[in-house]
Amino acid sequence: MSEAPQKKGTWWSIGVGLGITVLLIGTAIVTEPETPESADGGGETAQRTLLPLQLQDNSFEITARGMVQAAHLTMLSPGVSGKVDKVHSLFSPGEIILKGTPLVELEKFEYRARLAKAQAELEQARLDVSTEQAEALKAVKKTYSSVSKSGRDSELVLRVPQRRAVNARLNAAEAYVEESEQALRDTVLHAPYTCQVVECSVGLGSRVVAGQTVGKIIPLQERMIRIPVPLEEFSALPRDEQGRVRVPLTASCTLKNGKLLQWRGRVTAVDSALDPAGNSAILIAALDPNESHVAEWQAAPVNMALQVNINVQVPASAWIPSAALKNGSSIQVRTPTGMQERKVQLVVLKDGKALVTVPEFQDGDVLLL
Repeated sequence: MSEAPQKKGTWWSIGVGLGITVLLIGTAIVTEPETPESADGGGETAQRTLLPLQLQDNSFEITARGMVQAAHLTMLSPGVSGKVDKVHSLFSPGEIILKGTPLVELEKFEYRARLAKAQAELEQARLDVSTEQAEALKAVKKTYSSVSKSGRDSELVLRVPQRRAVNARLNAAEAYVEESEQALRDTVLHAPYTCQVVECSVGLGSRVVAGQTVGKIIPLQERMIRIPVPLEEFSALPRDEQGRVRVPLTASCTLKNGKLLQWRGRVTAVDSALDPAGNSAILIAALDPNESHVAEWQAAPVNMALQVNINVQVPASAWIPSAALKNGSSIQVRTPTGMQERKVQLVVLKDGKALVTVPEFQDGDVLLL
């Protein structure tokens, strides 16, 4: 009575055991690693992720905060020395001054006296020339029939040395008058262009010397944008044949009334000094001519903040996971002949991805991660 159930249980156990054995063997077959040959004779497991590698035109955008600056700063200094007699009421920081406005005037008494003396010397020199010409004419008439045979005697008889001397004094007197007139004009310092005053460092009654800085101004209608860009993004910017950065950009701002102003511009230079605080390069950009909102741009206040966007085009490139880079200069790929390393040129890293170019790329390359 008890033998039948016992045999039944035994067969059930044997069946379960055989099923487990078959399952394990099947699993081992399914999960057995694939070992394709590599170029160096090693192997890579098929469990690594494979990513087809395709080169195409890609782009990335650099977004930065730009600052409006004057195109240049002019240091004002008089051409002569003297005591300040007048200072224009608008010659103070922040004021707008039109081109040609007299900013500073020096006392003119000394320079007027100098000019009067120069003019008197000029009149005397002209009189001496006229007198000498008359004497020379008399000498010619008197000695016309008995001119010496030698050229030297002829010059003495015709008073050539005397005429040369008075002509030289006349030329010197004319130059002295021109110099004195210029000095008198230089007692008035005019605005060289329509400008905004940055600094006035002179007052009524103070003494100044020629070349001394008395103020600083910036042009009212010439602006540029200074844009700090992180060095890793700066290095990704394309260069022209001379190695210069000349990429286009857009700059925008929103006015208090909600109006959006946007300009197209272009990088024109790179500041030779880096920004140590942000470890950044400073791009200098200018507005392209004939763009919209030109009037608003010309009147843009210094130090106004702008949103700057630079779109960088990278032909024949690919975005790959940054983890696939080996030492930042190579990747591992599977080729029809096996595993190989490809040298890459890193353009930029963004959000865990790397934009690279692959100079040795071949059709059929598959990236191994």
